[in-house]
Amino acid sequence: MKVPDNPSESLRRLNPHLFGTRPPPVEQVFDRLPRRTNAGRDGREWEGLVAEAASRYERDGVLRLRKVTPPARVVGGGKDRKVVFLDNPFLDFVGVWSARGGRALLCECKDTSGDRLRLGDGGLTEKQMEALWQWHRSGAAAFVLWRANSGVCLVPAWEVAASASGGAMSVEFPCGFVVAQADPLRFLPALEAAYP
Repeated sequence: MKVPDNPSESLRRLNPHLFGTRPPPVEQVFDRLPRRTNAGRDGREWEGLVAEAASRYERDGVLRLRKVTPPARVVGGGKDRKVVFLDNPFLDFVGVWSARGGRALLCECKDTSGDRLRLGDGGLTEKQMEALWQWHRSGAAAFVLWRANSGVCLVPAWEVAASASGGAMSVEFPCGFVVAQADPLRFLPALEAAYP
């Protein structure tokens, strides 16, 4: 393919690999992402951003974090074929923290359009809260990485348990350890503060 000598701006923008320009940093892209309402929200976009941040930390040799695919079974065949999702003993992400001697990491991702994260149905479920607590009690760094309207928080399992056992129906932003607003995909400083 012959590359034009004097390309238009849109051609440069759409083909940065051909013209030596670099795409904007991930942090700038994140700031421009549209905020959706909770209707139709399934968390994949937020989990993708967390996975990107985890990839950077893995390249730096700090931690390794992978998305967990929920276990499922296919039952029946033909028209009667159904997919049954099984109980998942893990959270959204599982990994190890190299800088902490291989400590287990378990992360649940939540994305809300407001500044309140419900505890129970419609938010952090009972099963998720129980899994957070059990993994925390076993020595893992277990936490919720929550993107609220006003920013991002890393909420450790012990704080979720304290709120739930105190009868709270939700937690409000800010709670836990606030992740820097200007650079929301760098959650390591908040993780280090939560689990020194």
